[in-house]
Amino acid sequence: MSEIQTKLNIGDVVWWVHCSGKVYQGVIEGITCCDYQGALYCHIYSPSFRLNPYPTVHYSYVFKSKDEAKDFSKYQRENPDSLVPMCMGCHYAMGNREAKE
Repeated sequence: MSEIQTKLNIGDVVWWVHCSGKVYQGVIEGITCCDYQGALYCHIYSPSFRLNPYPTVHYSYVFKSKDEAKDFSKYQRENPDSLVPMCMGCHYAMGNREAKE
């Protein structure tokens, strides 16, 4: 099995966007691939996120700079169709969850 190659790496200080649109700082402790979705997730140590200082965050919500994270957060809040860029597996999983609620 080969190692996952990414622009973000373990030990990087990053900024990530919560689904509420708030931006938090953290350090990547691990990066894994969800076999079902084929999506990458970052395991982050983020003490400023008091609800869970060890969140698992979809890779597309994680950025190297605070400005990039704020831009994404703004887009996320203004997005008229409520869709956030993510892989088709994530869209499928979220669509099925919303349909059951």
